[in-house]
Amino acid sequence: MDSIKNILTDNNTGVPPQLQALKDYVYTNHNQKIKVSVTNGGYSITVPNASLASTLQMEIPKIQIKCNISEKLYIRIG
Repeated sequence: MDSIKNILTDNNTGVPPQLQALKDYVYTNHNQKIKVSVTNGGYSITVPNASLASTLQMEIPKIQIKCNISEKLYIRIG
């Protein structure tokens, strides 16, 4: 019988690939770390400043294609 420790460490509930792709895209293209989350209608990105938010807003079609996202993408400043 497996111990609780083995069961909990084998649990692979990692980050969805789209969220990791969003983080990687922003970090490689803009050298900024962001926070991402899943919302009811799509994905939410929280960025540190307004200039990055406006830049990403213009890049949304490219981001959706590159990160394989079909849902709506929300960009927030925070």
